[in-house]
Amino acid sequence: DHLFWKGGISLGDNRKEYDRKKAKLWHEANPEKRRMIRLAYKVNKKAGGKLTIKTLQLVYEDNVKQYGVLSCSYCGIPLQFKESEIDHVYPLSKGGTNAYINLTIACLPCNRKKSDKEVWAWQKN
Repeated sequence: DHLFWKGGISLGDNRKEYDRKKAKLWHEANPEKRRMIRLAYKVNKKAGGKLTIKTLQLVYEDNVKQYGVLSCSYCGIPLQFKESEIDHVYPLSKGGTNAYINLTIACLPCNRKKSDKEVWAWQKN
């Protein structure tokens, strides 16, 4: 009768609960990968083209190569992965894209202050 079986026990109506628990375990075991996937999903919801996990990884890797440790591209302070944000140098709201060349790493304060301004306009203030 049931499509889903686990260890000889029918999951039946418990399939959703089983899937949720399985997903939760994966999320707990892979926090950085989950963050990358969620970040790509959020950004893809906006305009600017598709943002892939590979592109995000390149932005993070290149930031570490440039600064020696993960750092804010604007103020230079070292960051933990969970404290970092992807910023669009040329904002999506002004026609920017999700292309690698338009992405950088920012700390929360810099990203909030910059908001949807272009870098040159933000740095003038």
